Amino acid sequence: MSSIGRGPGLRAAFLGVALAAGCQATPPDVGGPVTSAAPAPSGLVEGAATVTTSGSTVQVVGLGTATTPEFDLPAGTAEIKVTACSSNQVPPFVQLYNANDNSLGFIVDPVYRARNLVGGKYYLTVQANPDCVWMISLTPG
Repeated sequence: MSSIGRGPGLRAAFLGVALAAGCQATPPDVGGPVTSAAPAPSGLVEGAATVTTSGSTVQVVGLGTATTPEFDLPAGTAEIKVTACSSNQVPPFVQLYNANDNSLGFIVDPVYRARNLVGGKYYLTVQANPDCVWMISLTPG
């Protein structure tokens, strides 16, 4: 009887399939309101993201899979809100990193609270379909 390897290559392949499937499926009806979709893609370039700030809130908008520019967050907690893709109403998969490239959280929920942040530079990686316009807001506190 032969066994199937369970090395990192198989896990990476499974994660890739899971990510692709998650971004293409129709979300189940969970009985609650659906997070509003991100804005229309006027002026957005696939694979790029823009970061703006309004007060202490960081707003990130992008199209498709992207790595965001770095942005500042203070020490403490931050509420991270992820909008659904405008093309299919499915939220993208988001990962938060610090400036040292350490992953601090894999975000798949519409609202996520990042805790124990050390003040400094952060960035996001976003996995989404090529036609997915997404928006993420990070609010300290």
